[in-house]
Amino acid sequence: MKKSTKTALKVGIGASVALFAACEGIYEGVLSRLSMDLNKKYQLFTDGDTAGRYEDNPERLAGVEWFEAIRPKAVSVKNTEGKSIYAFLVKQDIPTDKWAICVHGYTDEPLGVANIGKFYYDNGYNVLFPCLKAHSLDTEMYCSMGYYDRYMICRWIDYITAENAEAQIVLHGVSMGSATTMLVTGEDIPENVKCAICDCGYTSVWDEYKSQIGVVLHLPVFPFLYILNGISIMRKNFDFRKCAPIEAVKKSNTPTLFIHGEKDKFVPYEMMYPLYCACKAEREMLSVPDAYHAVSSYIHPEIYWPKVSEFVGKHMNAEPKKKPEARKKAVKK
Repeated sequence: MKKSTKTALKVGIGASVALFAACEGIYEGVLSRLSMDLNKKYQLFTDGDTAGRYEDNPERLAGVEWFEAIRPKAVSVKNTEGKSIYAFLVKQDIPTDKWAICVHGYTDEPLGVANIGKFYYDNGYNVLFPCLKAHSLDTEMYCSMGYYDRYMICRWIDYITAENAEAQIVLHGVSMGSATTMLVTGEDIPENVKCAICDCGYTSVWDEYKSQIGVVLHLPVFPFLYILNGISIMRKNFDFRKCAPIEAVKKSNTPTLFIHGEKDKFVPYEMMYPLYCACKAEREMLSVPDAYHAVSSYIHPEIYWPKVSEFVGKHMNAEPKKKPEARKKAVKK
């Protein structure tokens, strides 16, 4: 082999190793729980105007003050692998069949959807705030952007219906929590789940990362996104393409309200209409003007909450048609 050929081969191998190492670092930075606090603190994954700029928003503050004053109880259950998953629970003093599961977003925690929980609690609901994979009290090391989180929410649905067979449940998720909620509606869930509110969710993780890898990391989709997806699969986390809420809603029987801020660039506003069109269940849409990512309820509560109240009110009165049944197959994590 000629010296020039050997040199070129070494350079090629070195470049490939460096590329893979760089992608490993990006994967850790995006999905490792060790990076969650850093991402949240420095707002690394933003559209330029995020929830971080709304620390003093009255809607947000009211939720935080309520959450801290009421001091929700931490509860845990075992998943199908025997591992503990966690949530915070607030129950009404007077027993009720009405339940809300409020699902937080990426790098966030239950406190981040406290204003949503407060809305439901003030309207007579018991409220459950799950801790998603690699967030808050959860002990897993890597986030799954909703892929495995759906099974956690299914487990919490089982927890509620085991306690209250007549429970009527609304799911309300924001951002990654919205994607998780949509994924849940594609599962075989009991009819106790009456409706879902999906606020600024993505069509798929592949689409979401494709839209952001250039904006946030200034990198081309090829080869970086392909390598990152390969790393995730090799680590037995999840396939970005298969974490696809748009496919889940095609199987959904759960009435769903899709909400999106018109100025959202982090999870592009344009993703809402394809999700709405794909959904086979009864569905409605709400576009919130002037709202960036995950702040629609902060920017226009006078638009947001009346619509949510109207939609939920239509679906929370019918009696469950059947009792919840145990799942026939095991689910992961």
